[in-house]
Amino acid sequence: MKQQKFQKPENVPSCKVSKKCGGCDYIGTPYEKQLSLKQAETEQYLKNFGPVKPITGADDPLHYRNKVSAAFGYEKGRIISGIYEKYSHRIVDTTSCLIEDKAADRIIRTVRELAVSFKIRTYDEDTGYGFLRHVMVRTGRKTGQGM
Repeated sequence: MKQQKFQKPENVPSCKVSKKCGGCDYIGTPYEKQLSLKQAETEQYLKNFGPVKPITGADDPLHYRNKVSAAFGYEKGRIISGIYEKYSHRIVDTTSCLIEDKAADRIIRTVRELAVSFKIRTYDEDTGYGFLRHVMVRTGRKTGQGM
């Protein structure tokens, strides 16, 4: 396995919405333990198809997700954006995420601010009305470009 630069368990921050959010199951777990859990799960699902190579850990296990899809909604008189709560369509309001690319987070926050400024109505699943429902952002790890 590749030597990790990010090894100290105390460096793995906790997330205040991780219990609700459907985005990451392992954020509060030390990184080495995350890798072993993911390895075991991968082997469980793929063992019938052939051998599974060891998972190679990242240099930094935070802000790695380069494709981010944010759901938008309206709650308590304001526009919210974030990730659907696990097993539901309720939006967990987040302004930043520990696994999403930082540039993607900034883009989504900017879209949210622009929606407020331009009074863009977010989609309401109950009524079927509204314009802004999802924003998907992809970032290039090497180029730094966003789409």
